[in-house]
Amino acid sequence: MHYPAYRRYWLGAMASVSGFQILRFAELWLVHELSESPLALGWVGLANAAPAIGLNLFGGVLADKVDKRKLIMTAQTIGAILVFTLAALTLTEAVEVWHIILIAFGAGVIEAFYGPAHESFYPHLVDRRAIVSAVALDSSLWQGNRIIAPAIAGLIIATAGTSAAFLVAGIGFLAKVIVVPLSNLHPSPGLMAPAQSATCWTDFVS
Repeated sequence: MHYPAYRRYWLGAMASVSGFQILRFAELWLVHELSESPLALGWVGLANAAPAIGLNLFGGVLADKVDKRKLIMTAQTIGAILVFTLAALTLTEAVEVWHIILIAFGAGVIEAFYGPAHESFYPHLVDRRAIVSAVALDSSLWQGNRIIAPAIAGLIIATAGTSAAFLVAGIGFLAKVIVVPLSNLHPSPGLMAPAQSATCWTDFVS
């Protein structure tokens, strides 16, 4: 957290990850309300997970070839559009189970391309000696939000409805879009150059 660019980026990531987790919980709750079908719940889970597993390698390749900042912003913007669409369908009571499955699949595709770009962004924000801590803090976001975000989603649904939970999730996506342009990819004196950071990340992963 000593590095301002990393601090801003991490807070944006927290909002985005919270949005992902709230979205997943609210999707499952809405499917249960609409159908009360265990099979439908399974289809939503599959739609979320399959793209992230099947396309993750392609997302990693793309993250190495394009501007990571643009890729992250594009993925999060599309994600926000999908979530706000689901919020509108829910609010107008026009939503059906197939809508949720389709949007869950789209969110899974986005996560497959967003994830590698997000993770490879950290070496451009901190010094080499801070990489391990940066990755550990990122991991803590996902682990902590698996517990906290669903609880928050439940409170929102209980007090304001499922559509409100989707709105909050969409705002989380947009927060990352706002933060990424503020994250300087050119480290200040004493930090590593981007090329060196990329090498460090490769060494760390290996």
